[in-house]
Amino acid sequence: MLLAGLVLAVEWPVLACQADMLDDDTFVQHNPLVRNPEAASVGRFFTELRPSTVKGYYIPLTMTSLMIDYALGGRPGHLQAFHATNLALHVGFALGLALLLHLLAVEAWPAVIVAALVALHPLCVEPLAWISERKTLLASFFGVASLAAYAAYARAGGRPRWRWLALLLYVLSVLSKPTTTPLPLLLIVLDYWPLRRLGVAALRDKIPFLLVMAVAMVVAYQSHAATAGFMHSGAAVDAPAPLLVLHNLGFYFEKIAAPRGLSPVYLLPQPFSLANPAVVGRVALVAAVAAAAAYLAWRGRRALPAGAAFFAAAIFPTLGLVHYSWVVLSDKYTHFPMIGLALPLAAVAARAWGASPAHRRALVAAALLSGGVLAGLTRAQLAHWSDTLTLDRRMVAVSPESPNANSALGLILGERGELAEALRRQRRAVELAPTDPDMRLNLGSTLQRAGELEQAAQEYRALVAANPDNARAHTNLGSVFYARGEFAAAIHEFREALRVEPEQLQATINLGFAYEHSGQVEAAIAQYRRALQINPEHRRAREKLATLGAAPR
Repeated sequence: MLLAGLVLAVEWPVLACQADMLDDDTFVQHNPLVRNPEAASVGRFFTELRPSTVKGYYIPLTMTSLMIDYALGGRPGHLQAFHATNLALHVGFALGLALLLHLLAVEAWPAVIVAALVALHPLCVEPLAWISERKTLLASFFGVASLAAYAAYARAGGRPRWRWLALLLYVLSVLSKPTTTPLPLLLIVLDYWPLRRLGVAALRDKIPFLLVMAVAMVVAYQSHAATAGFMHSGAAVDAPAPLLVLHNLGFYFEKIAAPRGLSPVYLLPQPFSLANPAVVGRVALVAAVAAAAAYLAWRGRRALPAGAAFFAAAIFPTLGLVHYSWVVLSDKYTHFPMIGLALPLAAVAARAWGASPAHRRALVAAALLSGGVLAGLTRAQLAHWSDTLTLDRRMVAVSPESPNANSALGLILGERGELAEALRRQRRAVELAPTDPDMRLNLGSTLQRAGELEQAAQEYRALVAANPDNARAHTNLGSVFYARGEFAAAIHEFREALRVEPEQLQATINLGFAYEHSGQVEAAIAQYRRALQINPEHRRAREKLATLGAAPR
C-alpha cells in the first residue's frame, strides 16, 4: 500500500487537469456510443471489427471503459471521472510491476523501489492525463498482469491455471490496445532471464499466445486500414527504415534518462540523416547499449541484455515502420516497454539490498533522491495539462514547426475569440502541411468563426472536390450555406456528410435546422429525433421538438 499511496500522492493533481487533446472528441465528446451507456453500445464495440465511431484499430474494452466513465458523470469540462479511472489503472500498473519483479525473485522492497521509480517517471504523465489514451493504461495494466501470471506459472512448477490466466489477461490487453501484441515474445525474454527456463517445453507453452498474437495483428491491421487507413508521416517517409528504428530507440533512451522538453508532439530532426549530429548521437546511444548488452551476454550476465531486448520488442510496433498515424514519436509509447528497463534496475537494486547494511542504506538514499527528482518533474509536467490552451502552447514551444501543434493552438485561440492569432496559427499550419486536409479544414473553421464566410467556403469546396467523402468538410460547407440563408444548398451538404458518417451529430442537428427554416417541419422533426438517438442529452434537439409540439419518442 506504500507504493499505491506514493503514486497517488505525487500524481493526484491529474484529477484537476482539464486539457482536451487529439482524439478526445471522437473517443468521448462526439462519440454516439460512448454517450449512450447501454448494452447495445457495448455490443457494437465488440462486434464492429471495423469501428464505426472511431477511426483506428479495434479497441472494444477501452471504448467500453470510457462509456462507463461517461455514465458515471464524465463530461467535457468535467473530466475527473476519466482521470480517476486513469489514475487507478496507473496505480494498478505500478502494483502489478512490483508483483512481477517480486515473482521474478526480487525481494519485496527492491521490487517496490523500482516499481515506484517507473511509475513516477514524467513520461507516464501523457497517458495519465490524456483521456483517449485510456487504451495505453488499460493495455499496460492487463499486460503487466499477464506477465505476472506467467511468472507465477513458471515459479509454481507449471500449474496450467496460471498459464491460462496469463493468456486471458493478454487477450484483455490487446482488446484494449494492440500495441501490446508482442507480449509472447516478451515471455520468451523472461524465459531467457530471469526465469532461465528457455527450451522446447517453454516455447511450446507460447503456442496459444502466438495464436492470439497472430489474430490480434490481423484484426488490428484490417480495422485500422478500413477506418483510418495508413499514411505517410512526414520526414519518416523518406527515412531508411533501419535509421528510423535506431533513431527512435535512441530518442526514447534519451528521454528516459533525461526527461526534459516533454510534449505530446515531437518532430524528427531535420535533415533526418547521419549528417545531423542529433541523429548520430541517438544512433550511437543505441549502439552503445547494444554493445554493452552483447558483451554482458557473452560474459553470462543476462540482466541488461534481457531488459534491452524486452524494451526493444515491446516498443517495436510504435517505432514508425508502419505509418498508422502522423505521430512518429510519443511519450505514451514508453509506458508498457519501460518494464524492460525495470528488469536490470531491479537486479542491481536486489544485489545492493542483499549485500550489506551500508549498501542497503545507499540504495534507499539513491532511491529517495531519484524519486524526489522524478516526482518534481512529474508535477511540473502535469501542470502543462491543466487546460487545453496551456497544453497547446507547450506543444508549439517544443515543436514550433509542427502543423498539428500550430493548428490545435489556432483552434483553441479561435474558441477564445483571439481570432487574429488563431488565423496566423492556422495559416502557418497550412504552410507547413499544404496537402493535409485537416489543416485546411481547421483553417476554414477559423475563417468561418472570424466571419470570413467566402474564404471559408473556398477551403471547404476545395476539400470536397479533392475528396467527396470528407464528411467534416461537407458539414462545414453546409453551415456556411445555412448562415447565408441558402437552405437548399445547406441541406445537400448535410446529407452528403451523413452519407459518409450516418451518426455524425453536428450534421444531423444542422440538417434539422435547415429543414425547419425551409418549411419542411416533419423532416426537421425526424432529424431532431435522430439527434436524440445519437445523444439523448442533446438539449437543443429537445428544445426544438418541444417548440414544434413533437414528442422525442
